[in-house]
Amino acid sequence: MRPFLVNYLMNLEELHAEIRDAIKGLAQEALDWNTGNNMNSLAVLVIHIIGAERYWIGDVICGDDSQ
Repeated sequence: MRPFLVNYLMNLEELHAEIRDAIKGLAQEALDWNTGNNMNSLAVLVIHIIGAERYWIGDVICGDDSQ
């Protein structure tokens, strides 16, 4: 595998671990809590990250249209 891709995947793994550590053990209420109007909860932010990664890796890089 190309060094760029190896580094990219390693960075993603590190970021995923940091996100897991940040939200591990939080109650559902904490994940769903937001600070006010027009603000996203932790759960929404995590879902956004997952969707963005799916789009960039699946749709853009691999050409697998996620609709």
